[in-house]
Amino acid sequence: MSIIAILQHGAHNFNFNGLTIEVKEVEEIPLKIENYNTYYHGYWISDKFFNSIIDIIKTEFTFPKIKDKQNKKYAALIEKSINPIAIHIRRGDMAQLGWCCNPEHFQNSIFFSEKTWHPDQYFLFSDDLKWCETHADELGLNNIKKRLFIVDANSGENAYRDMQLMTMCRHRISDHSTFSLMAFLLCPYANKHDINNWK
Repeated sequence: MSIIAILQHGAHNFNFNGLTIEVKEVEEIPLKIENYNTYYHGYWISDKFFNSIIDIIKTEFTFPKIKDKQNKKYAALIEKSINPIAIHIRRGDMAQLGWCCNPEHFQNSIFFSEKTWHPDQYFLFSDDLKWCETHADELGLNNIKKRLFIVDANSGENAYRDMQLMTMCRHRISDHSTFSLMAFLLCPYANKHDINNWK
């Protein structure tokens, strides 16, 4: 929420005391500075801010039941899989800013997943599936193509269905994306894993 939006909602007493803290790593970011309102400036992805309220998040953010035929098909495939892994490749604004993960991240993560979890199915989610197809070899997708399902049923206002399907996968290979982060947080599995490069 922007400062303008906060002020419009009646918040007041925004006094800046001159204290600034520059941090280099996510681990250095204080969740709370005692006796002060805190304004965070910058961009980063971390589950640190959500962990203390994860029960609230899981209560407030629930998905409606899947009713359409194509997403039901994907959901059934995921449910029948052993250690299904979602691969989320984010292009869009992250790619334009140069912040998305490089192809080696996905290739290495797939290699690690193969050795560690021995998944029988992978599910690819992306806002640019054509780019993924063009770069399939360098992303490591060609190595698993016989076990790879490309999820292409959701876009626009239905894009949240991709997140819903990602939460159903036991593990995720994530891009720099809060979409991926929310899929990880909302995943119900206790022994879930997320291979990411959020830092």
